[in-house]
Amino acid sequence: MMGREMEKRLAALCGEVAHELGSCAREMVRGKAHVEIIRYAREKNIDLIVMSSHGLTGLEHVLFGSTAERVLRESPCHVFVVKALPVPQGRV
Repeated sequence: MMGREMEKRLAALCGEVAHELGSCAREMVRGKAHVEIIRYAREKNIDLIVMSSHGLTGLEHVLFGSTAERVLRESPCHVFVVKALPVPQGRV
């Protein structure tokens, strides 16, 4: 899923969050996820990052690493990591 479709899904998710919490900011950027998350947090003076983790272990973790782990190590602010829900088959 690329470009416009991903932006539509992000806008819809942000709308749900704003409905529940009163506000939501969104920005879509390209690059290495952990680098861009940390850059954004520094530039916008963010005080909390909330993100999910797939909980890979063993060889998968060694090969793919963990964006959440990298953000935890390098973040300028607090990071709250939650376990990702399983994606139903046929959905991305």
